[in-house]
Amino acid sequence: MNITNQTIDGGKAFDWGNISADYAKFRDIYPQEFYNKITRQNLCINGQSVLDLGTGTGVLPRNMYRYGANWIGTDISEQQIKQAKLLSDGMDIQYYYSIRPGIEVWKHLLCASVRQNFDGDAVASSRNFNDA
Repeated sequence: MNITNQTIDGGKAFDWGNISADYAKFRDIYPQEFYNKITRQNLCINGQSVLDLGTGTGVLPRNMYRYGANWIGTDISEQQIKQAKLLSDGMDIQYYYSIRPGIEVWKHLLCASVRQNFDGDAVASSRNFNDA
């Protein structure tokens, strides 16, 4: 799926799916302190359900799986979801290819490095996600 955004690379169309294999191999980028900060706020822990919008190759669900939350990851790239499933083999994480995920039923949403890829009006209708 080609994405065009004037604020990214001068508006040139890009498709995350074209780089999924490299993304899966090289993009496990968050330091442990990032995960510690999230769990210190009692987020993404045992008994909670968390939806990761723009999950890509599932970096966040995979690395936070050990804290016990129930994870669902969605992404607009079918190839990214395929990589997420491969990398999460043996973990009970659900991944879905979705253009417009339904977010109104979720208490906790985690979106790291993806906000610029969303249509703000479509996603942030019930909350101000700019504060996250």
